[in-house]
Amino acid sequence: MTLEEAWSGRKPTVDHFRIFGCITYAHIPDEKRKKLDDKSKKCIFLGVSEASKAYNCLIH
Repeated sequence: MTLEEAWSGRKPTVDHFRIFGCITYAHIPDEKRKKLDDKSKKCIFLGVSEASKAYNCLIH
């Protein structure tokens, strides 16, 4: 039992957890690409940004 579960009485969701170093894909907004360019780039997950609600990724 976690502290969250003891406090609220329900299990916390872990769906948003990501594994450090896993392969992921970063979305490229429409404004930053041309018609036939890729919609995403392959990258490596580094963690969660402390400055904003975003993930830090290293583009291959």
